[in-house]
Amino acid sequence: MLAFILAGGLGTRLSHILKDTPKPMAPIGKKPFLKYIIEALKKQNISNIVLLTGYKSEVIENYFGNGKDFGISISYSREDKPLGTGGAILKAARKYPNEEDFLILNGDTYFDINYSYLESFHKEKKSIFTMALKFKQDLRRYGSVIIDEEYKVKKFIEKGSDHIEGFINGGISIMNKRALSFFKKEGFLSLENDIMEELLSSQRVYGLPFGGKFIDIGIPEDYFLAKRELKKWVGERKIKVAFLDRDGVINEDDGYTYRVEDLRLMNGIIPFLKELKKRKFYFIIITNQAGIGKGYFTENDYKNFQKALINRLKKEGIKILDSFYCPYHTEAIIEKYRRESLLRKPAPGMILMAAEKYPIDLFQSIMIGDRESDRIRLPYLKCYILKGKYSGGDSLKIYSDYKEILGEL
Repeated sequence: MLAFILAGGLGTRLSHILKDTPKPMAPIGKKPFLKYIIEALKKQNISNIVLLTGYKSEVIENYFGNGKDFGISISYSREDKPLGTGGAILKAARKYPNEEDFLILNGDTYFDINYSYLESFHKEKKSIFTMALKFKQDLRRYGSVIIDEEYKVKKFIEKGSDHIEGFINGGISIMNKRALSFFKKEGFLSLENDIMEELLSSQRVYGLPFGGKFIDIGIPEDYFLAKRELKKWVGERKIKVAFLDRDGVINEDDGYTYRVEDLRLMNGIIPFLKELKKRKFYFIIITNQAGIGKGYFTENDYKNFQKALINRLKKEGIKILDSFYCPYHTEAIIEKYRRESLLRKPAPGMILMAAEKYPIDLFQSIMIGDRESDRIRLPYLKCYILKGKYSGGDSLKIYSDYKEILGEL
């Protein structure tokens, strides 16, 4: 698949720092930011790249040339005058009429995703435009993207809305050539402002959430963050995680379990976790705790129970890397907890938070629960549902015990 990298912006918010350097060439250690993006593509066997340049294009061309020195092929689509993101894509795409799909990346954004899976998802959905989405709990800098349970994009929310959390466009997308029919004029075109709303009318625009590190160097604070952290992110070894629901999977579920004196481990859980440990899994607990919002117990009650549980597991030789919980529910009686939330399973917010905090390979990880809401809405995360109080009522497989799950891993 041919990759377009948008590298023609002026970078006005960084101009006082970068002086005469185009933003994608902002130095990170001893190499430009754009090189990190290109190396990520090469690592996943994407080696045919077109750089869509404009401002100070000669700086980029002098560094990368035809790509031979970097083991890839690089060509250029140059703007003689500013064309905007949409205009730049249109100009470049016209040079490649035989290409069905184009991978499009922002030259000022690094997002650690699986390109191959994004492409297969795009083709499976017969999408004309598919975005890699990033989960954010702070949307002040970003507009957000609303998707349905089939990952179809329903609408875009402008920056500055009162949404507390949501998905943002991660700066990576795949566009089918059919989308070019929505580019209605020549010259300057903004993909975000002039094209995307029109594309939505096709009912063929999708968004797929990914975990992994994300940085947009559009503002000084994030550029300085990239200078501190990006090299470390790229070099981190990925781990595989067994995400564990808590009540009914690790400990007995008495219904809104929170009292330490009620802590009883599930029969068979310790041998199961020890076998997963042998198979190099780390453990993270992912739990809905609507009892907090409904007033049955407090966050402190939850934390006390959680501490006791983690200590109990530690005595058995099982280390829990981290725990994430969601206190929110639409029927909460405590107002601050009364809302819909992407943290609440089966939404993937807690999983994606974990993948932001730790270098997790979600494609090698698993989720284990005991009810249908533990089937996380990430198509690439394998979910195993144990037979229990709340499982059933779904055509997907239910596992009778831990041993049966181990048999399929």
